[in-house]
Amino acid sequence: MKTILTALLALAVLHGGGKLKLASKHLMVNSPFELTGTQFPKKESFTILLIGATGRTKLGEIKSDTAGKFSTSVTIPATVKAASYRLILEAEDDDEAATVDVMVMAEGGMAAETESRDHEDMEMPSHEPLALDRARSPLVTGGAVTSIVLALALGGLLLRRNADTRG
Repeated sequence: MKTILTALLALAVLHGGGKLKLASKHLMVNSPFELTGTQFPKKESFTILLIGATGRTKLGEIKSDTAGKFSTSVTIPATVKAASYRLILEAEDDDEAATVDVMVMAEGGMAAETESRDHEDMEMPSHEPLALDRARSPLVTGGAVTSIVLALALGGLLLRRNADTRG
């Protein structure tokens, strides 16, 4: 049991603790971005992956230096659709060393092609108050007020009666 715990702790120390840094979490298709990493195991190779609903895309490979750092330029290929993704640094043993959530934008700057069409048929919100039909009948309003007064009086009477029977 002690050997298993030691092995698990060694794996956590081996890959864990690395930090990925991007200038922006909004990435453009066909535009290079700078990816830097710190606090990684020394002289270890990693695969840079982009994972989303459409699958996995390999963006490249990198090797950390003697200080556990790296810096590289990565380009999102044109085949990647605009959407939310997770940028993952995967170690040689297929273990995740670090992740960061990103938004890939199309070359024109749109986050997703369908996003602009999702709300075409909807009216734009305004600052004007809503016209709501309300019960303006004196009978309905009077009945509601009477019910509230009776409920409060009955509650007070029951509380007083309960206090009298204890005392």
